[in-house]
Amino acid sequence: MKLTKSERMELEQQADARSGRVDAPRHARVILLPADGLTWSEFRTKLDCSDSEISR
Repeated sequence: MKLTKSERMELEQQADARSGRVDAPRHARVILLPADGLTWSEFRTKLDCSDSEISR
C-alpha cells in the first residue's frame, strides 16, 4: 500500500491522538503498518488483534 505524505501525516497524527474516538488510533495503525511493509501476521502480533478485527 502506498500513502502520500499528507495521508501518512494524518494517519500518524490519528495514531498518536489522545482525544477523540477511542478506536481511531488503532484504526490508523492498522493502515500504517502494512504501508510500512509489515505482513498481516507481523502487525497482527504487534497490535495483538485477530484477522477479522484487521479486515474490518
